[in-house]
Parts: sequence; C-alpha cells; structure tokens
Amino acid sequence: MVMAMADYSNSLGRTILGKNKTQKHYEKSIAKFTDFVLAMFVDERITKLMPDEEVLEEAKSLIYIFEIAHPNWQEAYQFFHYFTSNPPYLQQAINAIDRARAQYIYNLRSNQKGHTKETKNPIKSAISKISRLFYAFLRLVILLFICIVILEMCTQKSNQNNSSIGSPQQQSLGPNANRPANGHAKSVAPNPFDEFDGQDNTGNPFAVFAKKPQQP
Repeated sequence: MVMAMADYSNSLGRTILGKNKTQKHYEKSIAKFTDFVLAMFVDERITKLMPDEEVLEEAKSLIYIFEIAHPNWQEAYQFFHYFTSNPPYLQQAINAIDRARAQYIYNLRSNQKGHTKETKNPIKSAISKISRLFYAFLRLVILLFICIVILEMCTQKSNQNNSSIGSPQQQSLGPNANRPANGHAKSVAPNPFDEFDGQDNTGNPFAVFAKKPQQP
C-alpha cells in the first residue's frame, strides 16, 4: 500500500495528450488500502463491529509504526494522512473499510459453511477413506500378480533353454546308453569264431571248418 501511494504521489499531472495518468495509480492505492484493512481484520487488530473512525485510528497507528522503521516514503505517508483525514478522500477511505468488512464477513461465513459440511458428513468422509484404501490394496494385488506371472515366464524360459542344449540324439542316448539303470555295464557273450581269422596255420581257408570242435 505504501509503495502504491508513493507511485500516486509521484504521478500527479497529465500526459502530453491530456490523459490523466494518476487515475490508474489512485485506483491501485484504494485497492491496496482495502487489502490493508482486510489484513487488519484477519490479524484481529480490529473487529467486524468496530466503528469506521476507530478502524481509521488503528490504521494510522500502524502506518506510524511503519514510518518509524522506513522513513524514506514521506510522500506516501503524507498522502495517507491526507487520504484518511480530509474529504472527499475520507469518504472513499470509509467506503474501502466497508468493502473490507463485508469481504471479511463473507470469508468467515464461507469457512463456517465448509466446516459444517465436513462435520455433517462423517459417514461420507469415512466411505471416501475406505474406498481410497481399497483401491490402493487392489493396485498392490495387481502389481504382485504381474510380478508372479513375469517370474513364472522367466522360469519356463530358463528351463527351455537348459533342455535345448546339445542334439536330441545325444540327449536320448548319451555316452552311457548301453549302461542299464542299475549302473552296471551289459555283459556280452563271446563269439567262439572271433578267435579264428578264417585260416589255419597251413594257409587253407577251409581247414577251420574241417576241424572238429573240442569236447568240453
């Protein structure tokens, strides 16, 4: 507010084309003064039943404290005291106070309505909380199911890769294909003709068949 009033004090006059350039800064100063009074209501420096004259006195005391801390805005302070003490500015200051008071009362009623709505519907708020918890649990279950499916697919893929190593014939026969299930090798009966090469010592290939088998 102080800076807006300083801008108004420094913009007095008209442009080359005759346009009043101070009107915009003046309207901004009024708006900032209304916000200032509304902040006083919110901070409980004043009450909604306090007369306008007392509101103006409280505003002057606060601006005086601010002036002691920041004395460089003398043009703004002069305009504020003139604005809150002399007509027709005084009436506009009172109108700004009334607007701030009405806004403050409206905000109070709106907050009370919102609070009563929340207190009147505890069942609705409880149902809303339960539904949020249910949907969170459902999302967690779906996520776990997806993780289990992915893990199962990876396991099956790994088993298929392990079973496909080597040729199918090597997997079915293997190096111990002739070995029975008990782990002992099969015994093969010797062939009595394996020791003959088809010839005797004389070189006759038919002599082996003429020999009589020896009696046991």
